[in-house]
Amino acid sequence: MHHVKVVTYQVVFPIRKLIKYTFLLPIMLLFLQRIIIRFLHPNHLPSLQIFQLVLYKNII
Repeated sequence: MHHVKVVTYQVVFPIRKLIKYTFLLPIMLLFLQRIIIRFLHPNHLPSLQIFQLVLYKNII
């Protein structure tokens, strides 16, 4: 009986975690997508380089 309880916990917990992430991930992706589109919209290449530069500076 105890074993069954442990197994259900091991199954239910990752599912709850997954639901949390599947809820957050699309929002984050949408947000990122909007930022990238805003950067890429005027003329593709220069703004992409600026975007990479900004990312690079933020990482270092």
